[in-house]
Amino acid sequence: MYIALCIAIGTIFFNAGYSYTAITARAACVAFIVAFLTFMSVGSFPSFIEDMKVFTMERQNGHYGVSAFVIGNTLSSSESLMMAIASMVSNFMVGSLIGAGIQGMFILVSGFYRLPDDLPDPVWRYPMFYIAFHPYAFQGMLENDFTGLTFENINGPTFPRVESDYILRELYQVTVSRSKWWNWTILLLMAVGYRTIFYLLIRFSESLLPSIRAWIAMKFRSRRRTAETSKITVRDQESPLKEDS
Repeated sequence: MYIALCIAIGTIFFNAGYSYTAITARAACVAFIVAFLTFMSVGSFPSFIEDMKVFTMERQNGHYGVSAFVIGNTLSSSESLMMAIASMVSNFMVGSLIGAGIQGMFILVSGFYRLPDDLPDPVWRYPMFYIAFHPYAFQGMLENDFTGLTFENINGPTFPRVESDYILRELYQVTVSRSKWWNWTILLLMAVGYRTIFYLLIRFSESLLPSIRAWIAMKFRSRRRTAETSKITVRDQESPLKEDS
């Protein structure tokens, strides 16, 4: 599927050119790559669930620890967000829905569907635009594609050509003071952050989660015993009344 999509992207946007309409075509190509191809990671969620099941069994047998699993998984898989979700949600449908919802919100604030300055406050501009990884990927790829290029003016070839700086700053409100390499660095740090969250969630599920479950079960049993005791007391109180009658 990925190969077919890449072939489709390459053939549809092949030789986009330098006309004014090519600006939109190039930006749309970047937006599709950033949005849809990353959204496809939701389809790999079942394999993450299986990885967590295998890790749980291996961990119980004492074969390796959390650190070894996280490092090995990081080297074998580039996806971080869905793996963090898999550590919290073991149900395939629920995890896929949560992952798809998060990815969908990240895509909406990427800067293509609504410009960054037009995103409503306080949620979508601050903090969603800055904590989502799609805006950094989108802006970095736009800088990589448009920097140094000029395009035909919408009024015709006799008018001055449109500079890349104008396209980035005005049309797509790209933070040009942050180079594409800084965007790449931010994405790398986000991946490290997601892996750190993944590690902490596994630690949490091993240490605190069993205690929380035991506390909830104890409270449930206590309430159940209290309810049963109340029923017995009521029956004992009703028995003499029935005998007197």
